[in-house]
Amino acid sequence: IPKEYRKHLPPEYKDRLSHDIVLLCVQCHCSSNIFDNVIRDQLATEYNIPVNYKNQFKVQNKTKGAVRAAAKALTSTNHTIPAARREELLQTVTEYLGRPPSPEDLVELKFMETIDTEYRGDDIPDHGGRLLGGLSRKIE
Repeated sequence: IPKEYRKHLPPEYKDRLSHDIVLLCVQCHCSSNIFDNVIRDQLATEYNIPVNYKNQFKVQNKTKGAVRAAAKALTSTNHTIPAARREELLQTVTEYLGRPPSPEDLVELKFMETIDTEYRGDDIPDHGGRLLGGLSRKIE
């Protein structure tokens, strides 16, 4: 049973007992993963539960995006930016840092990730959780 489904099963099915483990060569392991993905896609279609369901709830942090864009502009085109716009960009970075930025800060911020790994709710189940939750309700 693939891990994305196993983690939602009752404890007696999650225990990693030696008789639950099958050793596979690399080629067979790859084949097994391909088969797992085919089955997962079939289940997703059959029960209308997208595989990447939880990824739809990732939140882009607009503030970080603006700070990153400002840092990029200030480090790469600072000499061509009009003074008023340069001040706006510096203000954006200063508000984010809580202090005026150093040149090193600007270089760091320009490579900052803008996609937060947080979701709009920790209670959003992933594909496996939604699938097994729906199946268990059908059985009861």
